Amino acid sequence: WYSNQQLRKERDLAFEALQQWKGEYQKKVQELQDTTGRYQEILRAESAKGQEVEGFL
Repeated sequence: WYSNQQLRKERDLAFEALQQWKGEYQKKVQELQDTTGRYQEILRAESAKGQEVEGFL
């Protein structure tokens, strides 16, 4: 059987690993949101260009 001290140590290690994982996950989510935002801006710009061309025809 584990001692209470050993259990606390393992709990702390697991919590630390979870916090690190959550930090990396949040970073990836932010990168995805940034990329999606840039993609949406490009789509809007392309759509606006298409409408300008249609206006000249």
